[in-house]
Amino acid sequence: MKRRSMTLDLALDNEDPPARGDYLTTYSAAYRIVDVRPVESRVWPNRWRLDLERLPTGNNLDQPDPGPGHRCHRSSRYRPGETPSQFFGVDP
Repeated sequence: MKRRSMTLDLALDNEDPPARGDYLTTYSAAYRIVDVRPVESRVWPNRWRLDLERLPTGNNLDQPDPGPGHRCHRSSRYRPGETPSQFFGVDP
């Protein structure tokens, strides 16, 4: 199965990063996380690089069951020009 990589920003108070075996859903697809690593960033300190495998579900309405010990994360895009602090409602 073809792998895809993406960067995921989490809220600053979220101290529970994604892990291998967790799932990620977007508006149009669902993925299994196969690798995760922190990203050094001056823009946003809680940023993660994910390697993903797409699941054969139609869209994120078909929520995958991550099983015991794993979670399902949701992701959405920033609006044009929006920053992580604006997205998460953090005062600059």
